[in-house]
Amino acid sequence: MKRYMAGRIPQDTIDQILNETDIVDVVSRYVRLEKKGGSLFGLCPFHSEKTPSFSVSPAKRIFYCFGCHKGGNAIKFISEIEHVPFREAVQTLADAAGIEIRLDEDESYRQRREAEQRLRQVLLESARFFYRTLSVQEGNEAKRYLLGRGISVPTQRAFGLGYAPDAWDRLTLHLREKGIAETDAIAAGVCQRASNGRLIDVFRNRLMIPIFDFLGQIVAFGGRAMGEEKAKYINSKETELYTKGRHLFAMNLAKKQKDEALIVTEGYFDAISLHAAGLTTAVALLGTAMSSRQAQLLAQMDRPVTLCLDADEAGINASLRALELLRQKQVFASVVTVPEFKDPDLYIRKNGASRFKALLETKMDELDFKLRLIEKQARQDDGELDVFRYQREATDLLAAEENAVMRELKAELVARVLHASPAAVQEEVARKRRNEAETAVETPRPKPRASAAQVADETYVLLALSNNPDLQKTKGFALEEEDFLEEGFRPFFESMQGAMAAKRYSYQYLLSLVEEAAPELADALLAAAIKSEQADGGTVMYRRAVAALKVRRFEREKHALLEAIEQAQDEEARKPLQNLLKEASEQYNTWRQKRI
Repeated sequence: MKRYMAGRIPQDTIDQILNETDIVDVVSRYVRLEKKGGSLFGLCPFHSEKTPSFSVSPAKRIFYCFGCHKGGNAIKFISEIEHVPFREAVQTLADAAGIEIRLDEDESYRQRREAEQRLRQVLLESARFFYRTLSVQEGNEAKRYLLGRGISVPTQRAFGLGYAPDAWDRLTLHLREKGIAETDAIAAGVCQRASNGRLIDVFRNRLMIPIFDFLGQIVAFGGRAMGEEKAKYINSKETELYTKGRHLFAMNLAKKQKDEALIVTEGYFDAISLHAAGLTTAVALLGTAMSSRQAQLLAQMDRPVTLCLDADEAGINASLRALELLRQKQVFASVVTVPEFKDPDLYIRKNGASRFKALLETKMDELDFKLRLIEKQARQDDGELDVFRYQREATDLLAAEENAVMRELKAELVARVLHASPAAVQEEVARKRRNEAETAVETPRPKPRASAAQVADETYVLLALSNNPDLQKTKGFALEEEDFLEEGFRPFFESMQGAMAAKRYSYQYLLSLVEEAAPELADALLAAAIKSEQADGGTVMYRRAVAALKVRRFEREKHALLEAIEQAQDEEARKPLQNLLKEASEQYNTWRQKRI
């Protein structure tokens, strides 16, 4: 079972919330369900389908989709459907059930949490101050600037834009009047000490852009200079709430459009301009290059991503890095290059929103983008193509592609550039793949996965026990750790035995035990629980499943002993192994009979 450290939500509270939550009622707010047997089915809200494969089991309080394999309890459903963290999903269901969450917390956690709350208050009060200042006469220049860039008043409001006045300590005095401690104002990154010790504002005469986290809470600010300052943009320093690379600008707005591709840009105003143009799924990186954490945030949204970064060399390199990170996270990503101009904001201001929307239709997948770069780099000063360089680099790229269909499709593109036949390009790619395979260094083989039959029997036995714990008392059918595979449920056997002894073993316990460490096993559990309501019962079926596990166990032992006997140096070393082989063979034959 998951153990929650100090400051986390206690497991018994989570169990209470799940027990008092009707998962059918929760899911029905998003999915139309129809009863079929012991479960309910509907169209999956997580992927597009025409035939219902999404199911809910009221008895086990779980959901599972046989199409995309998403599944879990009511907390997981809220977390996935609303794209919110585990903690917020728990709080949502707790509020609905009227359950108060009391955190287990130590003193250090309490102090840290209170400090974060004070920082949030500083940032919120600062945002209000900047927002009000933009709306009065003092902010007229900033308002004219925004309107000149096509940022309407409704868009300004949606982003909470503001203005930091051209004065040393206007925000400082305002925060002091609100009773905010100087140490907190400094820690939040909006005030600083001058060389004379005086407390002054960090942002002065700047258009202020609040940075919100995924949940819509302010974590930092960006400030664009309205005068001739050397630094055109300055950002809040990193704090307990804000770490560069952990957030995506405008994600709190973009996440609301649940069925559209996300457009990833580089700067604040790229994203803001796209929103103003009606493209409200735009987000910005808050930096030149995408971080692994930002890629993970995009992956959690479970949507395609269109990269629209700057068209200069740094932007191209950033696109290549982003494509790599997103591929690792299994996110489908494409690239749009903005002609003539560096960034989307400039393009929209010059050509209008409709032209940019048309530009999005020219997006390229990763291979197309890389092939175009290879061609561009292979062009000489006079525009002539260095055929040998292009042919070498393009076929190297295709040889590294694992998808045979994609290799064939892209071979046609390469062939057109080279004025060659697609067959010739494919032959060269195949030759390079053969050479690579022949010269590849042999790597250790990964552990074999458990067979589908083994997993099915392990899953059945554990589900049956979760519904009827007395089955473990079936005479002659006691389970042992060796009955399970290391790639299966064996790593969790000791914990399960302890839970059974303490009479705490249940389906929810079993699912929570494996879902983080072994997602594939969790999927198998969810699918089996939905499919086989017969797991609730029968001693005969339980015995057959246990016997099947035992047969495979002693078959494995027989093979291992035979190998050991072959490798033994002499008869003296073989004899004890042969005795063990005899015992394993007898057990194997005995359990085969019980299995029938």
